[in-house]
Amino acid sequence: YARSRYRVLEVTHRWSHEYWENPDGMPFIGPAPGKERVYFATGFSGEGLTFGTVAATVLTDLALGQENDLAEHFN
Repeated sequence: YARSRYRVLEVTHRWSHEYWENPDGMPFIGPAPGKERVYFATGFSGEGLTFGTVAATVLTDLALGQENDLAEHFN
């Protein structure tokens, strides 16, 4: 679809979604264990609008190497 409408040279990012809830009720937002430059956010328990916004902020800061006060709460 994108290639038929835009000049796409390569796919540089991928996205996946699954409904998952953490046993402690807190979502996980942070780096993927054992992976370099891979971040993910999961376990929103139906609160995707709220935690999706939080995840965007936290993951942006982590990817840019900036500190984020919320990162330790969701890792």
